[in-house]
Amino acid sequence: GLIIGQILSRNCVEPILVNDLVKPQKAIADAKRLEEEIIYIFILNNHGVPVVHTFGNYFPKGLAGANPLAPRQKYRVQLLRTEQGLINDVGLPLLGGNLGAIHIGLSEKHIRGVLYSITGKLIAAICLAVFLCIGITYYLARRALYPLREVSGAIKKIGEGCFNQKILI
Repeated sequence: GLIIGQILSRNCVEPILVNDLVKPQKAIADAKRLEEEIIYIFILNNHGVPVVHTFGNYFPKGLAGANPLAPRQKYRVQLLRTEQGLINDVGLPLLGGNLGAIHIGLSEKHIRGVLYSITGKLIAAICLAVFLCIGITYYLARRALYPLREVSGAIKKIGEGCFNQKILI
């Protein structure tokens, strides 16, 4: 979210300064279309009024003030409860906050899905590594103990009266 926001803010500052809102609108629409975890993107002016957004013909009431940035704050992430579920709202200032802010809503469900997938793969890799270590340890232990088994077998046969045992180690 931070990386996408930083890229968008770099691309949107100049057009917003010259009051060309077509380019920022296209940039945020393209970003939302390309990234499935993005629920929304909007840009607020320095008065907290939405300038461009991905909501279509309406802007949800109260969303503009749901994750306010403090002066000189580099970014802020706020977990919001919405009709669409939990959303991580990532807010970044535009031009140090002098031009407003950009907000990106990321699906918490998608983020958790990715984390569960990574966790599952990590657990599988750890289990595989443990089983490989056990197998290698077993093989090395058997190989290291082979001379002792040979001596033990020879001693056992000597104990049974077979004195012509040769031990080749």
